[in-house]
Amino acid sequence: MNTQMNAIDGARFREVLGHYPTGVSVVTATTPAGMPVGMVVGTFTSVSLEPPLVAFLPDKSSTSWPLIHESGSFCANVLSADQEVLCRKFAKSGGNKFEDVEWTPSASGSPILNNVVAWVDCDIEQVVESGDHYIVIGRVRDLDVMQLASPLAFFRGQFGQISPQPATSSMEVTDNSRSVAEQVAALFAERGPRRTMAREIANLAGESADRFDELFPSRDQIVDHLLTDYLQTLLDRYKEAVNIPGGSAQTLSALIGAMLASVDDHRAATVLFQNERANISTDASSTVPALEHEMRELWTAVISEGMKTGAFRSDVDASMVYYFIRDAAFMAARWHRPEGRYTTTELAGQYTRLILDGVATNRPSR
Repeated sequence: MNTQMNAIDGARFREVLGHYPTGVSVVTATTPAGMPVGMVVGTFTSVSLEPPLVAFLPDKSSTSWPLIHESGSFCANVLSADQEVLCRKFAKSGGNKFEDVEWTPSASGSPILNNVVAWVDCDIEQVVESGDHYIVIGRVRDLDVMQLASPLAFFRGQFGQISPQPATSSMEVTDNSRSVAEQVAALFAERGPRRTMAREIANLAGESADRFDELFPSRDQIVDHLLTDYLQTLLDRYKEAVNIPGGSAQTLSALIGAMLASVDDHRAATVLFQNERANISTDASSTVPALEHEMRELWTAVISEGMKTGAFRSDVDASMVYYFIRDAAFMAARWHRPEGRYTTTELAGQYTRLILDGVATNRPSR
């Protein structure tokens, strides 16, 4: 057996491997001194489900990798197709890569960049030296999908995007073994760590196969159908909340509790509502705007009554108060976990106290 290996030309190696598209991520960390650091990688990948492990492969010549290694943890930010400018910013060597970049800290303290497709927060489990790169294994401590968008890809030396097949193509699937719910899930839940989103959206469909053609003539009508069930359930909970005896403060607290309860049992629908609301048609065929209007009227009536009785301050707009509470509560769907620090009931209590009392102990006159 001939063990002599032919030398592989580096340019040829890159050319051939360039025909395989790779995703683009920014791996971030915070140094012990509190400085955010980040680097672009095209090698981020899943490794293991049990235990949950991922990996990326930094070049040995990287000046950012030693800083990330020193931190002991990292967050992989999966870039969306419209974040090429951000990608190029982090690909440059030196300088302040985080200048004018909005981010929030993960549980490990590593930056989660705004508007990425998904993020995966990890502790560094193992580092293996291999050729001119390191293989960095990370144990996942938390992860989430931020938006259902096409990811940024690198292919044949250029940036591009990877998109799923159009909905019209998906509708042509005739395999009877695939249920309607599974096809809905395939349309709206990308493959990835958020399997719960796919399962919940599948459950939301709740329709038999003989209604497939009726329900799925267009993508907009699929979204409208899914969100109608969710918003109707939410509205019914609100109506129950306003019938609870007590003053305006107690009623508002009950409404907040009802809203946050949806984070646990309708997490995917809550995120879907945030992502798709701007694309919902306002014509008569859509029931979503009417349900939204009824919910807003119910909330603003409670808030306005509290203003009249002196329970709430009267120098703010009731609709603005509703939108503030709604948006803050809906965002909890992206980060709250039932097994986390707060239960949904405790979270509702925190929100209620912040909304009714604020955080200032000595409030300046306005």
